[in-house]
Amino acid sequence: FVRHQVNNMVERPYTCSQCKESFSLEVSLILHQKLHTGKGDGPLTCTYCGKDFRDLSKAIRHQRIHTGE
Repeated sequence: FVRHQVNNMVERPYTCSQCKESFSLEVSLILHQKLHTGKGDGPLTCTYCGKDFRDLSKAIRHQRIHTGE
């Protein structure tokens, strides 16, 4: 229950324009949007430095270096 409350308190500024689902990280939104377009086979690119990733968890962990999250 406490974990659920904490998850609900996390700021989620990135919102999908198609389904209105929101995300705390831009990279998560980008990956999610690929579900709508059917283009989910390409690499994930860090929006801060351009480094490419194939694994979402590694991309998120890397992006936190830039955001401090």
